[in-house]
Amino acid sequence: MQKPELILADEPVASLDPQNAANVMDLLFQVCLENRITVVCTLHQVDLALDWAHRIVGLRNGEKVLDEATATLTKERVLEVYRQLDPDAGASTP
Repeated sequence: MQKPELILADEPVASLDPQNAANVMDLLFQVCLENRITVVCTLHQVDLALDWAHRIVGLRNGEKVLDEATATLTKERVLEVYRQLDPDAGASTP
């Protein structure tokens, strides 16, 4: 039987409704916790990332723009990473 040390999960809940997404994340978290497996998971759902991850790393053009423990991270700080993609996203219209 395989005993991986690392699981790479690329958007594992991208097309799921919120309840099933939570179920999948819970299962993934429990399996990794019970078997002492590290999981690297790509998510674009900020709330899920904050709820399930121990640390969030944000990348843009191959450069790290965020690397922080979720215990000290706010949703607003994570959303700043997305706003930096579109400088006009936060601008008010006259």
